[in-house]
Amino acid sequence: MENLDLSDNQISELPTGIGTLVNLKILDLGGNKLSKFPLEMARLQRLEALDLSANGLFEIPESVAQLNNLKHLNLIHNDLYQLSPMIARLSNLEILDLSYNQLSQLPDERWDFLGKLSNLQELTLLFNRLSAKDIEYIKHLLSVKCEIKY
Repeated sequence: MENLDLSDNQISELPTGIGTLVNLKILDLGGNKLSKFPLEMARLQRLEALDLSANGLFEIPESVAQLNNLKHLNLIHNDLYQLSPMIARLSNLEILDLSYNQLSQLPDERWDFLGKLSNLQELTLLFNRLSAKDIEYIKHLLSVKCEIKY
């Protein structure tokens, strides 16, 4: 199985057996009530697209930050107040959507790790609480290699 859609099922916890689906390339978990993720999820090393939208997440799970082949990460409509530097581990990430979260003023140099995402092509930050100064800082970090939507 390469594609698994478990969206909009009110799932609150993933079974540890999720880690046995090692051939998954696309996993849609959007619209659930997930807050914890089993460490076994890190075994999904072929995963290229992960949708965690609308789960009420306050942080990016550590097991997600270990998905080295991930190219598309959707975190729309969660409760993220800050972005963890762990995301810099996702070196193959091309698309990151953080729209409709609670991201607000950035402490100086807090998001420097974004510069390490050398394959990032699109970063979407619509409907957060970032100032124009924050957006300019992020643009500077990512230079011209990435389209930023805000």
